[in-house]
Amino acid sequence: MAKVFISYSRKDIEFAKQLTAELKKSDLDFWIDWEGIPPTVDWWREIEKGIEEADVFIFLISSDSARSKVCGQEIDCAVKNGKRLIPLVVRDIQGDETPSQLRHLNWIFFRENDDFDAALKKLLTAIHTDYEWVQQHRWLQVRALDWERDNKDNGALLRGKDLQDAEFQLATNSSKEPHPTDLQREYVFESRKAADRQRRTTTIISIVGVIALAALAVFGFVQAGRATSEANIAETERAKAEDSLVIANTAKANAESAQSTAVANANAAATSEAKAIQSANDAATAKADAENALIRVQSVSELRAQALVSFSQEERIKDPALAVLLALEAHKTTANTQTLNQLLELLQPNLVVNQFKSGSGVYVVSFNPTGDQLAVGYNNQGDIKLWTVPSQNRESRTLSGHIQPVYGMDYSSDGKLFASGAFDNNVILWDTQTYKPIEKPLYASDNVFTVAFSPDGKWIASGGASKKISIWDTNTHKLVAQLDSQIETVFSLAFSPDGKILASAGKDRKLIFWDMTSFKMLGIPIEKHKKFIYSLAFSPDGKTLATAGEDGEIILWNVDTRESQGDVFTASRTNRISTVAFSPDGKWLASGSYDGQVILWDVNTGQQFAKIPKTDTSRVYSVEFSPDGTFLAVGDEKGTVTLWNVQPSLWEELACQVAGRNFKPTELTQYFPGEANRPLTCPKFPAGR
Repeated sequence: MAKVFISYSRKDIEFAKQLTAELKKSDLDFWIDWEGIPPTVDWWREIEKGIEEADVFIFLISSDSARSKVCGQEIDCAVKNGKRLIPLVVRDIQGDETPSQLRHLNWIFFRENDDFDAALKKLLTAIHTDYEWVQQHRWLQVRALDWERDNKDNGALLRGKDLQDAEFQLATNSSKEPHPTDLQREYVFESRKAADRQRRTTTIISIVGVIALAALAVFGFVQAGRATSEANIAETERAKAEDSLVIANTAKANAESAQSTAVANANAAATSEAKAIQSANDAATAKADAENALIRVQSVSELRAQALVSFSQEERIKDPALAVLLALEAHKTTANTQTLNQLLELLQPNLVVNQFKSGSGVYVVSFNPTGDQLAVGYNNQGDIKLWTVPSQNRESRTLSGHIQPVYGMDYSSDGKLFASGAFDNNVILWDTQTYKPIEKPLYASDNVFTVAFSPDGKWIASGGASKKISIWDTNTHKLVAQLDSQIETVFSLAFSPDGKILASAGKDRKLIFWDMTSFKMLGIPIEKHKKFIYSLAFSPDGKTLATAGEDGEIILWNVDTRESQGDVFTASRTNRISTVAFSPDGKWLASGSYDGQVILWDVNTGQQFAKIPKTDTSRVYSVEFSPDGTFLAVGDEKGTVTLWNVQPSLWEELACQVAGRNFKPTELTQYFPGEANRPLTCPKFPAGR
């Protein structure tokens, strides 16, 4: 059952009663001060306890609660304990009156003129979102506070499964709300240190025991060997004893005695062997324990990397070189999205290879096959700019053939032809030797949004505001087919690498695969996106198709089965994804969206690999990798095309160049206590002084 703490002004008590009545119906437990706390009780400690033991902190926003000193103290206590904050607006308030801790959050409106039932539904959804983590967060905070109030006594530390669960929860939920508190991290870290000390002691005792048992086994085998030797001697003596009965009887007695000894020694050897086998089993168990310990160490490494990222953020202004070194060590400790993004943020100026600027938004960019030229189309003019890349910041040529904005561009695979499509209803084929149009434009009957060459260069496909997809022969410039997509607007087209399939998508949310032998649909249109599909792209091996659109989601499709595969990549729930592109090696998928984000996704894991550190939130209309995968071109609404260095193999080397040094001894003492002799972060530079 979720536990809720409600903070409110006395003037809003009637609404508070109405709200708690509804929470009771949903079986929610809540803490609220109706009548006031008795004078004999430490009233603030009771409030603190209520907040500490709550899963969710609800604040009823009004002018009175915003001015209330006690309400402000309650918010501070909730923030200190890392509670999930849910602000409810019960009466209108000026923006500057709102408590600063609540301004960045989404509010739920419960004013008199708002739909109470709809707002209540949103509230219940917010309370139950990630409920398991919220419960774990509250439990861990209460334990950590008890430990702190008990002067951090070791007896209150976590052990066994509780410690493993806490480490796992912190490692997997660090980016979720409510965020882990510094006290929680310290509590878990100290618990792990204490547990590891106990583990080392136990391991040493186990090793001594294994050595002792092994020694017994060796002794048993030696004794068995001696017994066998004595039996052989006895047999020889018996043969000699035939000459003398007395000697024979004596030899016989000796032989029987030796035989008994041999049997006893053999039994001892068998016992020792059994003990040795048991020791081997114990060793295997110890190995399994060590492997589990390694997993826990990795969790601790993640916590350490988080701390280094925080230190790096603190030093960013005061000492940029130190900030870079801390970010680099965080990434070396645990390579994940958080550490990599912090490093890239600091390297941002050095990752920009070049920028090409114009006065209008960039709707489409396209590299030629050799990667030394980038074509750029704009949204308020018909001209196409050709820029030399990567280092020369100059426009090499302007193509003037359209009279309306250019939205579609593509190069043929051999680089001999360049196609452009615009809102003037025309598709123009250009000769890349002369960059002059080949014959007259191809008339598409309506605004053109997208063009694509087949891999063999035989066809050029165009799509746009009409429901028809036109297929043109690039040799004869004649229309060979028109595919009836039944889509109001076709936003994107792409040929598979083998040229057998054409994929189309657009305004009606449907994805269609076309057989380019028969010019017919493969199966039926597929509808999984919730809104328009703006962009699609085939992977280099042709096995996967990526689609993205206005719903802020990216879906990967198996081309053979035409079914979605894996989880949906969610770049933004609130802003449309306007463009996607695969890297030449197929490992990454780049996406650009209307909230200004450019994200690199790991195609194999479906996880975010890195976020390109743009310095503004201007809408991103187009992304494209250079043919060798060295650069990513990003075009935005401000008319800027930025070339980014996207070579991870060089990012660490670049970080060392930017830092220009290693840690100083005082810095090692501060951030890596007890590790003064740790390896140099940047081996090409001398140790810091």
